[in-house]
Amino acid sequence: MKAFREDNIPNEKIDDELNTAGMFALISSENIDTKDILKVYYTRQSIEQIFDIQKNNVDLLPLRAHSEITFRGHLMLTFLASVAFLQVNMALANGKMNAEGLFAVMRALKCKVYNDKILVKETTKKMKTALNSVKITAPDEIALNTKSN
Repeated sequence: MKAFREDNIPNEKIDDELNTAGMFALISSENIDTKDILKVYYTRQSIEQIFDIQKNNVDLLPLRAHSEITFRGHLMLTFLASVAFLQVNMALANGKMNAEGLFAVMRALKCKVYNDKILVKETTKKMKTALNSVKITAPDEIALNTKSN
């Protein structure tokens, strides 16, 4: 509206533009500067998308936490899982597989755990394809630090 006033556009023209352009309103209990409104709105939208991913893809719910510390730990782990999920999804954006498909394939990868090492079972062709799509190589063995205090 201010831009119309500065350009000396007649009120009838302003009314015509507003009638065809639609309206967008945000109501807040906070006093937010006009130039920051859309930035705050899109930040809120991004946060909602992360919670949607947590709820639908990384098992945020159902949550049966009996203490605040358990809840905070669970929330932190699901947040980290969400970040990993989004990063994998972005890496796979141009491929034939998405993050959900990759994790479904990799779910079948098994390991044998010993005191000093972890042996990773042989990957299938599908697993190798999935890992190659995100430029990851599965090790055959992982050494464990067995030093005790």
